[in-house]
Amino acid sequence: MTENQNTEYKLILTDKFERAAVSFLNSKMGGVLYIGIDDDGKFNILAYLFADQNGTVNLLESERLVLEEIKRNPHVTMNEIVIVTDISRRTVARALKTLQEKQIICRIGADKNGHWKIINE
Repeated sequence: MTENQNTEYKLILTDKFERAAVSFLNSKMGGVLYIGIDDDGKFNILAYLFADQNGTVNLLESERLVLEEIKRNPHVTMNEIVIVTDISRRTVARALKTLQEKQIICRIGADKNGHWKIINE
């Protein structure tokens, strides 16, 4: 589905959202506002949950790289993340801890044979 006069996508709630809502309310045909959908019509829960009012996702570069690697391979190990991202083991460990504290990811199962899960994806 694409945006049109009756369909509007908003990744996050910002001041611009108010204008879009008022515009839809004033329209005779009405419309639907989808929150958490980017302009291409794709759902982006991470951006929706962790974006500030300017649409900026509040993750450090190391956290973003680790998260991307987990998305690519949920069974990835810390050592593999270190090799692929070229980030120190300590920084990867800190990024994993922060992503878990922010409830973006969680670990399912044991360290050796478990996997990472991105929450709300």
